[in-house]
Amino acid sequence: MAGSEIHNRVSAALSKMGATPRIEIVGAPQIWAAGIPGNAGDFPVNEAFDVFADQAACFIQWEGNYRSSPGTAGLRLGDRVSGRPIQVDIDHEPRRKGLIGNYNAVVVSGSGGGKSFTLNALFNCYYSGGSHVLIIDVGHSYELQCLMHGGKYFTFEEGKPLVFNPFMLGAGESFDIEKKEALKALLLALWKRPEEEQRRAEYVALARSLQLYFYRLQEGPAIFPCFDSYYEFLLNDFSLLVRNGQIKEKDFDLSNFLFVLSPYYKGGEFDYLLNARENYHLLQERFIVFELDAIRDNPILYPIVTLVIMELATSKMRKLKDVFKVFGIEEAWKPIAEKGMGGFMLFLEKTARKFYTKIIVCTQEIEDMTSSEILKNSIVNNSDTVILLDQSKLMNNFDDIQRLFGITEKQKAEVLSLNRGREAGRHYKDVWIRLGPSHSKVYRLEVSDEEYCIYTSEKKEKVVIKEYIRRYGSVKAGVRAFVQEAREKGGWLFLLIVLFFLPGMVRGQDIPIIGVGVSKVVRALDLQVQRIQTQTIWLEEAQKVIENAMSQLRLDDIRDWVTRQRDLYQAYFQELWQVKSVIDGYHRVAELVKREEQIVTQCREGLQKFSGDGSFSPEELAGMEKTYAGIMKEAAIGLDLLMMVVKSFSTQMSDQGRLSLIDRAADRVEQVWLDLSGYNSRNALLSQQRLAEREHINFLKKIYGL
Repeated sequence: MAGSEIHNRVSAALSKMGATPRIEIVGAPQIWAAGIPGNAGDFPVNEAFDVFADQAACFIQWEGNYRSSPGTAGLRLGDRVSGRPIQVDIDHEPRRKGLIGNYNAVVVSGSGGGKSFTLNALFNCYYSGGSHVLIIDVGHSYELQCLMHGGKYFTFEEGKPLVFNPFMLGAGESFDIEKKEALKALLLALWKRPEEEQRRAEYVALARSLQLYFYRLQEGPAIFPCFDSYYEFLLNDFSLLVRNGQIKEKDFDLSNFLFVLSPYYKGGEFDYLLNARENYHLLQERFIVFELDAIRDNPILYPIVTLVIMELATSKMRKLKDVFKVFGIEEAWKPIAEKGMGGFMLFLEKTARKFYTKIIVCTQEIEDMTSSEILKNSIVNNSDTVILLDQSKLMNNFDDIQRLFGITEKQKAEVLSLNRGREAGRHYKDVWIRLGPSHSKVYRLEVSDEEYCIYTSEKKEKVVIKEYIRRYGSVKAGVRAFVQEAREKGGWLFLLIVLFFLPGMVRGQDIPIIGVGVSKVVRALDLQVQRIQTQTIWLEEAQKVIENAMSQLRLDDIRDWVTRQRDLYQAYFQELWQVKSVIDGYHRVAELVKREEQIVTQCREGLQKFSGDGSFSPEELAGMEKTYAGIMKEAAIGLDLLMMVVKSFSTQMSDQGRLSLIDRAADRVEQVWLDLSGYNSRNALLSQQRLAEREHINFLKKIYGL
């Protein structure tokens, strides 16, 4: 960059700040020498001036006040201004300095704001630093990272459900207050609906029943600890206390309790859930994910399974005393907002600090959090770290967010500046982190292409990446191959766009017959769509056959092939590999087919409407039918162009040529749609005018008795 251009840019930037720039010429060498470390005393006095600290900070160039934290622990983030990588410790250093009193954090983002992506990056940093990570998720966001780390990934599948046994004590465990609180919260959640009142007497009775049950387990080792044996204890032993009057039935309705919990007892609908013969051995597993997407809409299983997992996490938290532990709850916090679980969550959040544990709760439904006193008391008030991502979709509710977290006006300005004025040509997201009530900064989260493949939550991207992982045998090898191939083709950005807009296969529509003339065109149009489906499916099958053959033969091992032949077949293989992405992936294909369907629907509805309102003569209706048939034929030309794209894979047409054909087809169909809309509008207006005329004539006839 030329010196004059630098001067112009710097002068313009200073002018925007309200400062009047002056270019130093004579004293420039002395000023430059004073900038060398140790020479600050030589800075010319006549060039210095007094200014307030806030204004002076605006003149700090590049280095800013971003500093890497000492030690090896921390998150890999970046200087917001320059993008310089820095290590940010949001746990141990702030705790030593007194900025925070606990490690817990709340993450808030609007839908699509990148919360899963950001948390993936944070969890990877914690894992790399030696921490144990346990996540409760509802969107398969951490599947690839868990697979990469060789962790445990549990999901609730049909025929293979998750089973637990919260009544079993592991080696070295005892029935302490943490265990008692977890079991009481679980039993209350099983018994009471969220809107039902939970009386103090019921809480005390449950605590006493658990205490007596664990005494009985110590006396009779033959009794296997599980929900079934606890249920039988209540039925046989604890019921005697009720009958003898030691526990008043008005204080604790045992019969109702047993009836409501009977589905979890042997022979019940959910008898498998709390009666596992052995617990999950998770103590030494460093990366664990419980994926509950399959039961997220089940009002019975979802809250219970979530709470049982949290109880397992509590056990891990107590036993690993010298290891930093991170528990992530992404969108799975809603069940713990219920009254029966709020007390346990409050206890857990307060206890985490004592056991060297960080609990990260993530949400995008800020209304639920602001309206729940339980969540405020248990989560918000016990989380000294607040992480906010893009708030553009929560702007209407940002006043609630500001009140909930006690955000100052200065901090509000920082949050609302997220992802604005980002550096051109760089792909990153801004992250706002506040430690305690006053210490806040905006950081840059920028990852490598390989990390992006691991962190992405886009299902269409993950499908392709999983295929590479399957082909190369491991996550790292598959991701490296995927990224390398994209870079070699020079189409990384295009590949991501294609994957992002990847639509499903278009299905042919059963279109009713409009008329003798139009029906032929409808059948032809439907046939064209079916042909495209057939061609695409054939190409997919051909791709699979060649992939299998190529993997068996392995081009590098065939020594008798000359270089030219090998390159030719490799190019052909790559063309077939791109078929599905180029044809199905390019979003205008989906738009084109959807527009074709709209054209057929409008033609059918238009002819039916105008034929039945009595405003047009048989000759006019016959002309309309011919017009609609012509419109349909013109629309079919768009599909012919799309067919040319499919057939072009037998030649060496470039991707640019194919996309050009798709654009031509889409533009042509769009013009047909505009013509059809105008034609229908004119006919509708004419129909209304004729109807008004008929009504006026009938009115005159009625007045004059004609």
